[in-house]
Amino acid sequence: MDWLDLMTKGSVIYVVFGSYTKTSSQLMEKIGQGLLKCGRPFLWVTREGQNEEKLTCKDELEKLGKLVSWCSQVEVLKHPSVGCFLNHCGWNSTLESIASGVPIIACPIWNDQLGNAKLIQDV
Repeated sequence: MDWLDLMTKGSVIYVVFGSYTKTSSQLMEKIGQGLLKCGRPFLWVTREGQNEEKLTCKDELEKLGKLVSWCSQVEVLKHPSVGCFLNHCGWNSTLESIASGVPIIACPIWNDQLGNAKLIQDV
């Protein structure tokens, strides 16, 4: 939260792929490269075992944003510096983002996430 307090309003990309979703090394690398190309500050929650240690661009990423293993999602989404939420579209994340008024960048991985992403897009 202290780091978010230092960021300007709406500038931070918040990235989370849920408690259960296993993110492949390839997807992690693509997200990392995309964050670098975007050049915006980010807060990326990478659970243990999510291949964070395999990111070829980890050192560069840590200069631009924060990689953490956990945070209070509700608090982060309510923080004024958060401008968008890149996530897997799990139902809890979807509801928390909508309740906080934070736009969602959908990256569904499996199960109900595909339908949730479609609902977010259409409605």
